[in-house]
Amino acid sequence: MSAVFSLDTIERYSIEHDLDGPRIRLGFVWFVAVFASMLLGTVAVAVLFGLVAGAAGLQTAAAWRSHRVRVNQALAGVGPVAVTLGAALSARLGGVLLIVFALAAVAFGPDFSIDPALLEPARRQRQLAVAAATLRAGLFPAIAATAVVLVHDVDTMAMAMLVALVCVYDCGDYLCGAGYQSRVVGPLSGIAGIVVVTLTMTQINPVPAESDVAVFAIGVLAAVLCPAGQLFASWLLPEPRSASPALRRLDSWLLIAPMFLVLAWLLG
Repeated sequence: MSAVFSLDTIERYSIEHDLDGPRIRLGFVWFVAVFASMLLGTVAVAVLFGLVAGAAGLQTAAAWRSHRVRVNQALAGVGPVAVTLGAALSARLGGVLLIVFALAAVAFGPDFSIDPALLEPARRQRQLAVAAATLRAGLFPAIAATAVVLVHDVDTMAMAMLVALVCVYDCGDYLCGAGYQSRVVGPLSGIAGIVVVTLTMTQINPVPAESDVAVFAIGVLAAVLCPAGQLFASWLLPEPRSASPALRRLDSWLLIAPMFLVLAWLLG
């Protein structure tokens, strides 16, 4: 029964790829932009991922507003940008700004006004509902984008490994999964791509994966967390099929990027 429930849950939250429009060309442009920012430096990475994370926050908040949920859409968009750019200066500043973002979501209503009546339990309950929707829209894109910036700060080759794992997964997921009724074909194809990248990385052993064991550990995590990130992104939306193109651009990064950063710090 639990297995059936799990499969039903996966079917519900998995991505239904849109075949309309220049999807492959946009994916290629995204890869080129990521690769170029990686070569240009940490600030360039922060600008690129910060803008995409901010757009993800705005679009996700807009999706919630369309369902008549009170949310601070502007804060959901500005917060991820500020946190990511702050992380480019220092990890500590990025962490501080992340806390400030969370506190601002709690303190401000949907229009940046602080109501003195918030001390009343009923008002406070409504305010927390606004904060929850705002953070659901913007917090996790902010964390993922910040993690990518800090991975680049650890070492350029570390980010190259992360980019290779995620982009190959996305490529396999879309090219093989689009058009299939079964929604597991795409993720399985993406995981197959991760296996190839992992085996290749054992010949390079980039920082921080300077042993084959570390490479395989990261590969296994990517194989689990990239598809899990897509499901998690669906949960962040009011409905799994709600429109948020920027969030979908980051969905495979949402879980693997922070975990990759933790491993990079531990192995470093």
